[in-house]
Amino acid sequence: MMASEPDRVVIHVDLDSFYAQVEQRRLGLPPETPLCVTQWGVLLAANYNARPFGVKKGMAEADAIKLCHGLTCVEVEKVSVDTFVDTFAGAAATDGATDPGTDSGDLDGALAASAAGSQCSAAASAPASSDDKTKVSLRRYRKASHQVMGVIRRFIPESKIERIGMDEVYGDVSVLAAALVRETSVEALGAELAKAPGQLYATYADDGDGDDVESVAILAGAVICSRIRAAVLAETTYVISGGVSSNKTVSKVASALNKPDHLTVVQPSEGAALILAQPVRKVPLLRGKLGRSVSGVVHEVLVPQLAADVEVTMAMVATCLDSPHAARTLGKDTVEWLVHLCHGEDPAAVVPRLRPKSLVTSKGLGDAGVTSMAELRRWLLLLSAELVERIDEDTAHYKRRPKSLVVHHSGPDTRKAIVGGWGFTGGCSRTTRLPPAKRLTAGVITDTALAAVLKIATRLPCTAIGLAVTDFTDVISGKGSIVHFLRPRAPPLATTANPPPMGRDKRTADGDPQLLRLKRQSVQGLASHTRLESEKEAMVVGWSCQFCTFANHAAAFACLMCDNMAAAAP
Repeated sequence: MMASEPDRVVIHVDLDSFYAQVEQRRLGLPPETPLCVTQWGVLLAANYNARPFGVKKGMAEADAIKLCHGLTCVEVEKVSVDTFVDTFAGAAATDGATDPGTDSGDLDGALAASAAGSQCSAAASAPASSDDKTKVSLRRYRKASHQVMGVIRRFIPESKIERIGMDEVYGDVSVLAAALVRETSVEALGAELAKAPGQLYATYADDGDGDDVESVAILAGAVICSRIRAAVLAETTYVISGGVSSNKTVSKVASALNKPDHLTVVQPSEGAALILAQPVRKVPLLRGKLGRSVSGVVHEVLVPQLAADVEVTMAMVATCLDSPHAARTLGKDTVEWLVHLCHGEDPAAVVPRLRPKSLVTSKGLGDAGVTSMAELRRWLLLLSAELVERIDEDTAHYKRRPKSLVVHHSGPDTRKAIVGGWGFTGGCSRTTRLPPAKRLTAGVITDTALAAVLKIATRLPCTAIGLAVTDFTDVISGKGSIVHFLRPRAPPLATTANPPPMGRDKRTADGDPQLLRLKRQSVQGLASHTRLESEKEAMVVGWSCQFCTFANHAAAFACLMCDNMAAAAP
């Protein structure tokens, strides 16, 4: 049996109906308003005032309205590609730029002006069509998440935070709890916890002699969690529920028990009872394929005692783990893990993961897809603008910048398989380096992405396109930064009609004239190549292709649209 770690304290905090909270705050609605957030006619979130009427996430918006007649439906923000490009182009032209891709215009203004969603209504919105010209934007939820994460980082070191999506995190507060126990009495901890916001469901019990260090450590963790919840509420008005225990699984289950605005504290000795009482579908890591396999084993072993429509609980699982059928079906390692889980034990560590490994944006373009490079570039410009906004936010919070761009392209004939992280099926990916610009712009990312797309043999029609930046490096300022060591490029080598004599060749006795002529050509060629590179850099200011009139911004002679190698007019 796995040994318990009494000094280990893990908290799990989860924003209650996060999307609905953000919209309720943005619209200034009364707290008692039943509200849901929708996308393409389906509920993404429903607040706790709507749930008593049977409204829940994943149901059709029209059905939700029938159940709750006073329901406020807020459609998630959508950005129109046509409005965005036109607005951005107008702003760029006002500033004197030659093309919207240069980012001379106001990105935030263009994105805000092109927002096509977020209306408050009581009527169901229409589902998406294949020729839809809008893209869903989660920008307001990401910004709210950054606010909350900024508060949490003040209480827990970044190396002890594991972020799970935009609205929940694990935190290993073992060291912090131990320090709090040394500095504060049990009575003071209990008194502070009693004044915490929301309701407290605590299992803390002490025999009065103060020797129950395990319980005091968990109590200290609960105090830390309550401080985080209070700070987030005071600074952002968002409500958080929390769970505190000695491991990740029990803490996550506990945080979901008494929502909203509650803190649930579970001692290590009571973790097993909590887990055994849960349905399999509510236990982390058992909500998908593995959970269905575990439930299937229970039905096989307990038939005919168990009716087919009875929900399987972890207590039922515990009674079946010693059967040969469980070992054959699930495997020895999985059965062993389930045994520990049923005893309330989970050795999984909190993995430092506050910073995202990549920033991804994508758009499905319908079954017919986009059939022209000009239209594809418009979508790339919109995706690039969203990516630039996220890169700027990421740099502001984590002082880093990406070095690589991944372009994912899907066509109608590509292999139909789920591509992780992209949100659509099939296709191929191309990875390329981003230019070392001081600040990446939508134009730079668009042109870099187009250059990658042109390397794909069958690039049209395009049924889905996605962009991601990754491979982050820390941004260092001052004399210690890499910028401090950069120097301007040396001027091109001078060329002369008659290069100076090169003297006798060391490998010949009398200086072979043919070898001397080859050496002179080599020097002239090097000078010509250097001059060519200098001219190429000068063309970054912008030029238009004589064949397709596409406005190029990348430092290359070939047109990014038609790939024509002919000279282009500045």
